[in-house]
Amino acid sequence: MPNITFKELFKIAEEMNMESELLESFSFACRVKNLTPSTLKCYAERLAYLIRFANQSGKELDELAPKDIQSYLMDILDKVSPATVNGRIRVYKVFYQHLKNEGLVDRNPLEDIKLVKAELKIKPVLSPEQIAKILTQLDRKSFHGCRDYCMILLTYDSMLRLNELLTIKLSDIDLTNKLVKVFGKGRKERCVPFSDRTAKSIHTYLIRFRKSIPGDILFSMSDGRQITSRRAHRIFSKPGIKAGIYVHPHLIRHSSASQFIRMGGNPSILQKILGHSSLAITQRYIHLSNDDLNHAYERFSPASQLTL
Repeated sequence: MPNITFKELFKIAEEMNMESELLESFSFACRVKNLTPSTLKCYAERLAYLIRFANQSGKELDELAPKDIQSYLMDILDKVSPATVNGRIRVYKVFYQHLKNEGLVDRNPLEDIKLVKAELKIKPVLSPEQIAKILTQLDRKSFHGCRDYCMILLTYDSMLRLNELLTIKLSDIDLTNKLVKVFGKGRKERCVPFSDRTAKSIHTYLIRFRKSIPGDILFSMSDGRQITSRRAHRIFSKPGIKAGIYVHPHLIRHSSASQFIRMGGNPSILQKILGHSSLAITQRYIHLSNDDLNHAYERFSPASQLTL
């Protein structure tokens, strides 16, 4: 049940004859925090699974005990990935902690439940040569080709999340200082740098095509409407298909972060560019091949410093 809203969640609860007071309280708290629409949909989707389980158990959400939650998690562990299980645990912890803080439940049934240990897999990343091959598939003499080229290039150069890219306004881009203002998770604002190459490409796009389009979104449809997430994925994948390379927006961001470290970039600076709240999250984006490790070790090996 992907991409459902809290309004749809209330309807699901109503159809199951479940009380919606707890959900409404949590929904209001989330909106007060000004959480992004994507975060709200994520919360609603994961809570919908919990509602279904509670209904099947013949209980209301405030009647679920730790053993009930454990039983539910053990059941889904055989059906979904550990990452998916952990995603639900995180949301349920936040949900019940809110209810506890508001005095709507006596305790958080997930208080003592820990995240599932997941196997860390090194995700593949694209090389600079592959990124270049993808970009060369686009015809920059046309509106769509020039716009799509700039979207992919800026995503790679500034390591943007898709939602950050799609919500950039004309006033957010500073070509003189080569900075773009974006709003990340939790609507946290940050300014991210980009290169001369990207600045020149965006300048060309603005002069040749964007100035005749209504609205204030930097990368929009030809009539000024905002590009949807689904359409954006097609924009990224289309030149990839032509180049014979599987690509999606997050892979571009991931590949750029990996290349930043490979070129000697500072992890703490990378954390700020990516908009991560902690360095631990940034570590997931750092991929070093065996060749990278061997090259670094040759430079810094303790034994190589010995004079024998």
